[in-house]
Parts: sequence; structure tokens; C-alpha cells
Amino acid sequence: MGYLARALEGHVDAPGRAGPLTGPLTAFLEAEPGKRPDAAEARILFVRAAPPPAHIREYVQEHLAQGVQEAARKTL
Repeated sequence: MGYLARALEGHVDAPGRAGPLTGPLTAFLEAEPGKRPDAAEARILFVRAAPPPAHIREYVQEHLAQGVQEAARKTL
């Protein structure tokens, strides 16, 4: 109950065993909502902390390129 009371007051301890995810998780525990990362910033934080394997990166890049090409065709 003590931890919950402290959290309600905005006093949250940083994760102690989160390894490379400590930074992103700490950012989400920020008491002031305006200081928390938005979705785009969250993605950057998590990808930096735990990059996806090479085959996933290749898949995403390939599909992003296809999406950009399709969007360009629709707008032209």
C-alpha cells in the first residue's frame, strides 16, 4: 500500500531490473502527462532499447516502401 500511495503522489521509483528498457519505462512513469512520450517518441525509445532482429527490420522496410509507392500512386 505504501508504494501505491507514493505512486498516487507522483513518486515512482525507476524500474530496477528492466535492463535496456529502463529508460523507456521511466519515461512512461513520468508524473506529468505532458512530459510522457507520445506514440512516435515511444516507438523510437523502444526500438533504441531493444532493436528488432534483422529479418523484421527488412520486412518493415520492404512494406514501408510498398506503402509509400501505393500512396504516391493514389495521390497522382
